[in-house]
Amino acid sequence: MKNEQLSQYADISTGRSFRGAIKKVDKEGYKVIQIGDVLFEKGKATVDFEQLTQTGLNTNRKVDCLSDGDLIMIAKGKEKHLVLLKNVPEKVICTQHFFVIKPNSQFANITSNFLKAYLESDFAREWLNANSGGNYQSTLSKATIEKLPIPDLSDKNGTDFIEYILSVIEELEKYNQLIEARKNQVAGLITEMVKQ
Repeated sequence: MKNEQLSQYADISTGRSFRGAIKKVDKEGYKVIQIGDVLFEKGKATVDFEQLTQTGLNTNRKVDCLSDGDLIMIAKGKEKHLVLLKNVPEKVICTQHFFVIKPNSQFANITSNFLKAYLESDFAREWLNANSGGNYQSTLSKATIEKLPIPDLSDKNGTDFIEYILSVIEELEKYNQLIEARKNQVAGLITEMVKQ
């Protein structure tokens, strides 16, 4: 299978640049995702939208807000956590310390779920870590992430590859739900037995 670059199948941009601390405002403004707002629990990165700092923006430029299905990836630090955004409120943006990754609309078979799975694969993580700059604190550049090798997904083989990856993800999700349900069942049974 021929390799392409991630930029062939994904639109990648950086978050909004802020100088210094983000000034909190009480009136309506934009909610800002910062590195500290990304929570990592049970192998999954999430954002609590209710806890975000709200700020005003003094700009005449169009503000690109985040939406459902967008991926945000932390660009600096040891862990480059990746979040697939869901149930995004209006007027949410992220700082320049994130990349915003969206499937290229020219390819109907490329989905956010597939891109997330690919970017979280051992191959992608190792490649990105090996190609990040900085000695003390690893920093990933936009140019680097755009060059991440990815199989050619434009033909039938590519579509089959994507469908297989997505089916495995769905299967793993079901297994994880079953495991959690069984853990809760055992915990409930133990509690019930102890109270008797």
